[in-house]
Amino acid sequence: MLDKGSYHFSGWVSDELGAPISQAGMVMTSLLTHEGIQSSSYRFRLTDISGEFTFFGLGGHEHKLVIVANGS
Repeated sequence: MLDKGSYHFSGWVSDELGAPISQAGMVMTSLLTHEGIQSSSYRFRLTDISGEFTFFGLGGHEHKLVIVANGS
């Protein structure tokens, strides 16, 4: 089983004043279960200079996003 599909998720990361945070680490994970078999996926991105990111090719199931940035 693969976490593969036509969905995407995008957004931006900003500080409490609304300034973009570049180079924030974005980790997206998912746990898939099919016919009693489990598999997991892991994807990593860094935000760009504008604090923006996109994950492409996601499957249509639940994902978890964790953001790690300097000072957090």
